[in-house]
Amino acid sequence: MRSSNSSGTGEAEQGRPDPLSAATVAEFVQTLRALKVWAGDPSLNDLSRLTGIPTSTLADALSSGRRRLPPLATVRAVATACRAGDADLERWEKAWRALRQTDGRPPQERLGPEGPTGMPEPSGFVPRQLPPDIHGFCGRTAALAALDSTLRHAGRTAPGAIPISVVTGTAGVGKTALAVHWAHTVAERFPDGQLYVNLRGHSMDPALTPTQALALLLQSLGVPWERVPVDAELQVGLYRSLMAGRRTLVLLDNAIDVAQVRPLLPSSPGCHVLITSRDALTGLVAREGARRSLLDVLEPQEATALLRNDIGAERSAAEEDSVTELARLCVQLPLALRIVAANLANHPGRRIAQYVSELEESGLLAGLQVTGDPETAVAAAFDLSYTALSADARHMFRVLALVPGHDITREAAAVLAGITVPEASRTLQGLTTAHLLEEHEPGRYRRHDLLSLYAHQRAQAEQSQESRDTSVERLLAWYTRSATTAAEAAYPSFFRLPSEDTALPNQEVLFGSAREARTWLTAELPNLVAAVSHAAAHGPYRMAWRLADALRAHFALQRRDPDWVNAARAALGAAQRDDQAVGEATMRLTLGTALAAVEQDQAAVDQYSAAARLYAQLGDTAGHAAAENNIGHSLRRLGRLEDAARHFQTSVELVSDPVIQENLALVNRDLGRMDEALSWGRRAVASAEAEDSHDAYSGALAVLASIENRLGRPEDGQSHALAALHVARSNGDRVGEADALARVAEAHIALNQSAEALRHARQAWDLLQDGSIRGSDEQTPLAIVQAYVGAAAPDEAIALAEHVLTEYRHSGHRLAAARTQVLLGKALAAQSASAAATQWEQALKVMIEAGAADANEVQALLHAG
Repeated sequence: MRSSNSSGTGEAEQGRPDPLSAATVAEFVQTLRALKVWAGDPSLNDLSRLTGIPTSTLADALSSGRRRLPPLATVRAVATACRAGDADLERWEKAWRALRQTDGRPPQERLGPEGPTGMPEPSGFVPRQLPPDIHGFCGRTAALAALDSTLRHAGRTAPGAIPISVVTGTAGVGKTALAVHWAHTVAERFPDGQLYVNLRGHSMDPALTPTQALALLLQSLGVPWERVPVDAELQVGLYRSLMAGRRTLVLLDNAIDVAQVRPLLPSSPGCHVLITSRDALTGLVAREGARRSLLDVLEPQEATALLRNDIGAERSAAEEDSVTELARLCVQLPLALRIVAANLANHPGRRIAQYVSELEESGLLAGLQVTGDPETAVAAAFDLSYTALSADARHMFRVLALVPGHDITREAAAVLAGITVPEASRTLQGLTTAHLLEEHEPGRYRRHDLLSLYAHQRAQAEQSQESRDTSVERLLAWYTRSATTAAEAAYPSFFRLPSEDTALPNQEVLFGSAREARTWLTAELPNLVAAVSHAAAHGPYRMAWRLADALRAHFALQRRDPDWVNAARAALGAAQRDDQAVGEATMRLTLGTALAAVEQDQAAVDQYSAAARLYAQLGDTAGHAAAENNIGHSLRRLGRLEDAARHFQTSVELVSDPVIQENLALVNRDLGRMDEALSWGRRAVASAEAEDSHDAYSGALAVLASIENRLGRPEDGQSHALAALHVARSNGDRVGEADALARVAEAHIALNQSAEALRHARQAWDLLQDGSIRGSDEQTPLAIVQAYVGAAAPDEAIALAEHVLTEYRHSGHRLAAARTQVLLGKALAAQSASAAATQWEQALKVMIEAGAADANEVQALLHAG
């Protein structure tokens, strides 16, 4: 191989292949192969040594039969090993990203019954997410005209560019009100819908990251959350692909800076982006050509008009001078005007002049007359609203500022304030009426960021540190106990720490079913994760790691969330600071689960292994067994079947558990040890039935069905699968339902009933596309693909197989990906024998490495071809 002495100028050195000339994936891969030849044609072993990438991955990336771009990290590594300098790498990345927008295929090949995500487009789904229009909106004529002008002139100065409007100004000046009002006036011009995201740029809560915001936008466009990519670049690409060709209004509210907003910009010129921010967002103006409107306070006549609308025309007419003076004292700041109007509306017998006198005499309002400091005006108005509250309402107003999450339920608010739920409901309603709180969903409350800041200041000034800590600890204790109760109801077979026998403050949350418990966990999850992070940072540390333990099952079975990885790391640190070995062991188990959920299985194995050692030292056999079982699960996903089997065996020797027995059945099935697989499958069913564990029973029956199908006994397999389906549906277990349906489809395939197989496979696939679940057995999508290959139209079968293959490769499921390639080859065989053979050859390498028993079947396919 040649030595590396590239000048790195970015100009193609003589003879060096230029990636920017590639117009398709095939041409891009061919150029990458040509670069390898140009660099002396190093062997795959040499490239693997230089890049640290397995030879099988390199062979796949350089395969002439690829239909998708290789990962960018692989491209960069190969190019670097082949003498690419920094500027050359920029050319490769630029070419990769250009092709990534279309995946290297012309539009007519990308569009069809499936959208650019590889998933069916949501039929007739049009997002309508604008908040309600502002009651009594008035004024802002110039600002509205400016927004109209941007829309009217869209595309004239720069054809193809997306129009962007930025509304900027100080806090409380009415940016959101203007944006929402204008958006409602033009909504009909955007037939593909209106998207809205509060970016929380200036808020007591952490600002949304671009990744979090993109996840919300993708879900708003109909992408199930479990299908939302974890990688930021993939999120951006998927978002822009979905928005291509649409006429959609995107309202990005309360942005913190350009870096937060730029990834959220669609690329379709039919869209229009409206952004509000306290920041000037100059970078968007300079680079993207955004048109900016600086919003000042209202004109005096607009401010008095707003007050007349809110106070009432008759009352205002009787004291016109006082209304004018009230507007002046509020420096025409819309937020302050709304609050003082609400105060007057709550006291219909009070003279406006009297209220004005109180404002002037308060001392806190001197700042209202100072230009450039409108926050003082807000604080003064807040003071009067606050002092008018009852003592109980003032206490609730203050303690709500201590909440670590974005919003709060009435039940949680009652715990925080130390009162009953009925008392909390009445108090919260009073705060809502006074415009000091917003009920943004039934029973869920939040407030404006300035109000949160003011409330926090009041809490600091009026309550001792001990009092504030007591309120927060009471809430954290309630969150922990409630989450534990929910997890016990929703996931009874999942290992967790024993419940602590502590009295619940005020009330206990009870759940009538597993489905109800899962619904509660999903709704409260952002607040619960915030509570974990808060307790990990501020204490009590025990609350952090116990609450994280309660949430582990829900994340393991229902969610993929990078934020959970961060929270789990924080909880691990809390357990270590708490000097609790059992807490550290359990948090390493939790962190491993979080890492596995985002497809970092090797890192998960490292955490599980550390947990296993700690549990062994503690003599905790249940914890040790759970850690060993999880190690086996991740190793099985990585295709290391023998290693996985050893860890499952260690686990089952520690604890006789139906889930572990089920995993032993699965891994022995994969290894072709069918007698052992059948024995473990039957034991898992018997154990789950004896323990009356419905979710474990359904899973064990589905696994036993797959084994019977593999043994050539489809009638028995179908019987077990139908029993599993009944249990899963009765329990509201959509994971188990999808697995059972796939096993029914397998049985119909073996019975040559292809139409019935396809019908059940379609039902299972619909469940897998539902954002609330992930299939528990990776064989489930394979059974679905197999049914499609046997009965669906060839193009539909190929498209589905390619989609499943992409998912498995992205998640690191090597053996499942190889088996998908086998099915893809069968779907391709009628069109191209060579394309089918390529898929089978690649699959065979992985299956032999993994020791998979079905490698012989692939060899037979290659020999027959």
